[in-house]
Amino acid sequence: MKFTHLLCFTGLLLGNGIRAVPVDTPDSSIATAEKLPGKPNSFEYQDAKYKAYVKSELKKRTKLDPCNQFTVHTRREWGAMNGNDRKNYIKAVQCLATKPARSDPKIVPGARSRFDDFVGSHIQQGYNIHFNGNLFAWHRAFLWEYEQALRNECGYRGAHPYWDWPKYYLDPASSPLFDGSDTSLGSNGEYFPHGATILTAFGLTLTLPGGTG
Repeated sequence: MKFTHLLCFTGLLLGNGIRAVPVDTPDSSIATAEKLPGKPNSFEYQDAKYKAYVKSELKKRTKLDPCNQFTVHTRREWGAMNGNDRKNYIKAVQCLATKPARSDPKIVPGARSRFDDFVGSHIQQGYNIHFNGNLFAWHRAFLWEYEQALRNECGYRGAHPYWDWPKYYLDPASSPLFDGSDTSLGSNGEYFPHGATILTAFGLTLTLPGGTG
């Protein structure tokens, strides 16, 4: 598939629960009148528990605190954003692609734009930030830096979106992220013959069959 390159979707309050509240956080410490759904230690329960915990902690902070309920940004799933918000994000990414690169050409010789700076950084660190304990921490910091570039260099005012990929795993092209509309990041693209991709990790060898576009 020739999808437009989209940098990783992670965040503080993701619906797909990449980050969960510590299991040993007592329920009594969560200032919420809502009953938590699901059974204790279930994904649904822990996801709701974490969100309630963050909400209660933010309420304790005043405007003098750097991170408070007035400054925190909630990242939304792409399909939950309206057309204008999606276009504003796309415009900011396209803007970043017009800004000159800041990378050292000796380290990232292919970088031609600020967008390329982030792609190059991810490629350079590829073997150090995947399939190990650096994965989440590095990508959260990376995504924050990318979001700041969109906001400070290209005037983007929203939070970075994310893609709820399990929702569309049977047919990724049906996602509004890749449906080919003017509020998407692309489509399945033109088909050309290609073989499978072999992925080796954690002692496993996986075969990913070629796509249809």
